[in-house]
Amino acid sequence: MEINIKATGVELTPTIREYLETKIMSLDKLVNFSSGNVLVEAEVGRVTEHHRSGEVFKTEVNLTIAGQLIRAEAVEADLYAAIDKVKDELNYKISSERKKKAALIRRGGRMIKNLLKKLPHRR
Repeated sequence: MEINIKATGVELTPTIREYLETKIMSLDKLVNFSSGNVLVEAEVGRVTEHHRSGEVFKTEVNLTIAGQLIRAEAVEADLYAAIDKVKDELNYKISSERKKKAALIRRGGRMIKNLLKKLPHRR
């Protein structure tokens, strides 16, 4: 697994880096990070330089798993809140992809079973 973190408009402190890596690694139960074919590209920073209040901090994460891209983005008033929101969005997207694959396999099995039922029995 490779994690690339870019900071825009803010200083990338070790605390921010560690917090982001911890949140991404918490997705380990859904993604096998030890397989080696996972690339994480993250960007944290300020949306613009002139805003002082409101939704100012942005976090973007592109997660590439075996050639499939999963992207999440969040804009919040606090950088850590934006990181938390991105983690939740990634969690949702990864689980929904897994459910789609399981449903596709189930549907394919059902179609094969129905085809076999229509074939005449030979003894």
